[in-house]
Amino acid sequence: MKKFILFLLLLSVPSMCYGKSYIDSQLKNVKKNIKYNSVEPHRNYHYNISEIPVAAKPVKIFDPGLIKLSEYKPVSESNYNAKLAKDEEVYKKQIMPALSKKTNTVNIDPYTVDFYNLYRISERIIRANNLDYINWRISVRKTEDVNAYAANVNNVVIYTALYDSFYNNDDALAFIIAHEMAHLILGHEKQKLELYDKLDKVLKVLQGGLTSKALILNYKRQLRDMEFMADTEAIILLTKAGYSPEQALGTLSYLNMMDSNVKKLMNDHPITAERIASYRENMAVIDSDWVQAGRENIYNSEVLPCKKSSDRVSIVISKSNNVTKYYEVENIDKRLTRIAYMSYKNGNFGNAIKYFEKLTEIDSGNYIPYVYIALSNKMLYDNLKQEKYLIKADKAIEKAKDMAPLSKVVDDLYKELKL
Repeated sequence: MKKFILFLLLLSVPSMCYGKSYIDSQLKNVKKNIKYNSVEPHRNYHYNISEIPVAAKPVKIFDPGLIKLSEYKPVSESNYNAKLAKDEEVYKKQIMPALSKKTNTVNIDPYTVDFYNLYRISERIIRANNLDYINWRISVRKTEDVNAYAANVNNVVIYTALYDSFYNNDDALAFIIAHEMAHLILGHEKQKLELYDKLDKVLKVLQGGLTSKALILNYKRQLRDMEFMADTEAIILLTKAGYSPEQALGTLSYLNMMDSNVKKLMNDHPITAERIASYRENMAVIDSDWVQAGRENIYNSEVLPCKKSSDRVSIVISKSNNVTKYYEVENIDKRLTRIAYMSYKNGNFGNAIKYFEKLTEIDSGNYIPYVYIALSNKMLYDNLKQEKYLIKADKAIEKAKDMAPLSKVVDDLYKELKL
């Protein structure tokens, strides 16, 4: 009984505010991405198995090249363009005729929805991100509700009111599709079912009261967290596919015009202003190699077949018959490394220090974060001439030297700081 009461008390603890950084609040959810992501079951099946100031002016960044975020083989521009031209012939001969046929339906006017364009955007996202391990369904439903949602394990549903608002903005449509795909990839539907099942069981025991309200608020907060995570994952998906994350932000900007931007505890979606702020934070730490990695995936894959679905309001993009690679959901180490490293390369040394220090907490045997902590503090010292940063740089490089005494990069930086 005591354990049960303790469980209730833990669930009833008020949720934390997002504070100054959305990235910080999302890091704790990365483990859920790994636990619930829906890519892994397919992989197993097929294989049988801060407060610190930033420098006031642009500075030249020294990068020792100790970190490689994306692994890919570069594709030459000529080879890539030749592949795109070859694919274009397949699109025109096989896909376009199939999706241009007249469809009789009471749900939508078939002439107002460009299913071929939806296919091209979706197929590009799928191929660029190694998501071709499953048949994907893209549906358009008639309603004035400006919304979209993810259903089952492979269905992206877009309402006509939202589609019509962005039918001529491929980047915005890419975000809508990628956001819903992200929900499915990260296993949010399964998470929701588990959360609701636990909530339902506890509420039946409590039968009302303040504790029940606290549990419901906590449940809603976790649903809002999932929306932030889907936005974040969508940035990865659309960027690898070569779409513009800046232009894609138009979707949220549009929703922001409709949103009252008043926080309501019972909402299962964050207010749009918060989503925009989170999106911008995450957009600032995009891996600069994502586009090239996505191009390699497109180059090494073939056009995915497509047909209109039997429900007459959706299309089915068929999975590949030669699945060799799968989308990889970032674990906490990889995400922290990316955020810290891109912060450093962008000259945001305060955030670089902050996130590299977080990385040392979970990977204490790695000397590389200490090198970049030292470099970040040195850059701050060089630009702000405050002695405290030099002291911190010296402390960090000494730690790195203890851990990697034979590293030339560490030795050179150690000597430079000691001069």
